[in-house]
Amino acid sequence: MTIWSKTPHSYLMSTDGDVLERPSASSGPPTSGDGPPGPTPGGTGPGRPSSGRPGPDGPWVVVLAALFSAAASVVMTELDVPIWSYFLILVLTGGGLFLFFRTKPLRVRGLVLAVLVTVAAIVAGIAGTTWLQNWRCSRGVGRGLEPASKEMFQLTYARGGRDRFGCPDGAAFAREGGIFQLFSGGDSGLGAIAGEHREPPVPVFGPLWRIYESIGGGLADAASLGGIPAERDREGKSTVVYLTDGDCGEGALYKPRPGRPHWVRAEVYEKYARLAGHLGFLGFPVSGPRIEGQNVRQKFEGGVIRVRAEDVTCYLVD
Repeated sequence: MTIWSKTPHSYLMSTDGDVLERPSASSGPPTSGDGPPGPTPGGTGPGRPSSGRPGPDGPWVVVLAALFSAAASVVMTELDVPIWSYFLILVLTGGGLFLFFRTKPLRVRGLVLAVLVTVAAIVAGIAGTTWLQNWRCSRGVGRGLEPASKEMFQLTYARGGRDRFGCPDGAAFAREGGIFQLFSGGDSGLGAIAGEHREPPVPVFGPLWRIYESIGGGLADAASLGGIPAERDREGKSTVVYLTDGDCGEGALYKPRPGRPHWVRAEVYEKYARLAGHLGFLGFPVSGPRIEGQNVRQKFEGGVIRVRAEDVTCYLVD
């Protein structure tokens, strides 16, 4: 005889009086007391240890964070912001990743991943943008010149690069028998790479370029009166740029450090050169020329040069 019970589980009673429990197909395993249910096979419930890996959306969050960091570093590099500004990207991206992974089982792993991904993306963005900027600048060096002159301009530019000279401010152009190409944005300040046709050019930047460009009030006057930059020499931290013969005769630009730049020209330069110039006992000039009637005097570190000038006009264009 078989008797079914009316409890949540089906019971089967045999004819011998024994009660046999037979769970129904829809019911789960029996529980003891009111405690939490046991772990479900293949699940991550309260009773089953977690694997410690982020959810399926974790990799996409990391990819988005990396793209944001790289894009932000590209923009900041183009804007030439201070280096400490890149820490803002690290704080924003790293903080966002940490907040995401802090809900995951392993918070330390999330923080380490956040920092590594952000730093790698920032470095990649800076390196890629810097390479692109250097490539763009170097392409413009010598633009508008014949191949031989263009190659010489590029060789001169390569000695300083974008960090020192900046980028070309337009194409190269000719003035009074010389070739000039203006640059801006480098550590050396405004300036130009200049030289004679088919001759190796020289860089003239910063204070030396300012005093050269001011000769006669413009670049065309500077090239005709002062001459074309022909050679550059460095003595320690001091710089000398020798000029070709202009309407004011031979001359050179001197920038001692410390000290202001000066142009030595005409009769004063002839006498100065005979006394070994800045390498002799006179040293570097410390003032511009001073006109006293038909005489001109100029002070140097080791003394004074006085000459009688045929025409004092050239000493008035400093």
